[in-house]
Amino acid sequence: MANISDVAKLAGVSTMTVSRVLNENVHVKPGNVQKVRDAIDKLGYRPNMLAKALATRRSYTLALVMVNISDPFHNLVYEGMEGVCYKRGYTNVICDTFTKERESDYFKWLGDGQIDGAVFHHLNLSERDVIGLNEKGVTCLLLDNERVLDNACNVSTNNYIGGKLAAEHLVAKGHKIIVCLHGWLQKPDIKGTAFAESFQFNIWRDRTRGFMDVLTQYDLDTKHTYQAELYREGNFYIFDNLLEDLIRQVNRPTAVYCENDVMALAMIKAIHKKGLKVPDDLAIIGHDGLDVGTWVYPSLTTISQPRMKMGAVSAELLIDLIEKKAEPHNIVLGPELILGNTT
Repeated sequence: MANISDVAKLAGVSTMTVSRVLNENVHVKPGNVQKVRDAIDKLGYRPNMLAKALATRRSYTLALVMVNISDPFHNLVYEGMEGVCYKRGYTNVICDTFTKERESDYFKWLGDGQIDGAVFHHLNLSERDVIGLNEKGVTCLLLDNERVLDNACNVSTNNYIGGKLAAEHLVAKGHKIIVCLHGWLQKPDIKGTAFAESFQFNIWRDRTRGFMDVLTQYDLDTKHTYQAELYREGNFYIFDNLLEDLIRQVNRPTAVYCENDVMALAMIKAIHKKGLKVPDDLAIIGHDGLDVGTWVYPSLTTISQPRMKMGAVSAELLIDLIEKKAEPHNIVLGPELILGNTT
């Protein structure tokens, strides 16, 4: 196994120069930096990360802090982040804040100097939270935080535009009576409320608002809205009763916008159980662009979030902030319509 002396010998420089390159010291000639990097690549040298951390006072570790790791939305977000971490020499860890208490535990752990920075995904961090973590040396990046904060770097997806895209597609297909299935628009007053459901409202509000604005634009009825969470049992949506109500209506809806793909798949299941067909009897459009939407038949038409890009952009920006290569700023990523066979 190659060591630092082998790298120095092949590059024709001192071991001190190799050490400075590894520790990103700016006082090294560009030509020598390239020689060292070429030697590292040729020898397959891997630096001692503990020694590097001690020298630079950094751990070269990032955290992806999320709510509900079982949510299928997260897989490509993590993949995008992990790809960037690997490319730039960082390690990545996942933290699942499934309760307020667990969130507090992770804040304490992050502040103990275990990591250099964290991407907080679908959380509800406050300015006080960010300031507290920054004071402990943790660089923060907020990904689809419940609120955009002035004292933090924010990466967001445009859920309002996503709702509009869904409505415009269904209107263009000739639908006049359209149902909207959305998540909680405000904190539910029920026992056993999941942690995420105690604050994640803006995603649903923005998607609903975008969708309804298009219906209003075309002078279509906006009263066909349903709280999807009321039809959920545990982790599953059960839409059989809702479907019965819809097909009994005199002016029967012909399409349903489900504000995430899990709702959409549950609605398709209910339609099939009833002996009806998608999209002949009822068209379905989802939102998020989950992989499973392409595995089912008929394949799901959906509004796709750029999930891998969300992770990659967040990691790149966070590392640039840590390495003082960028100033804090906000990025908004747009969704796109993915055509399947359910509309």
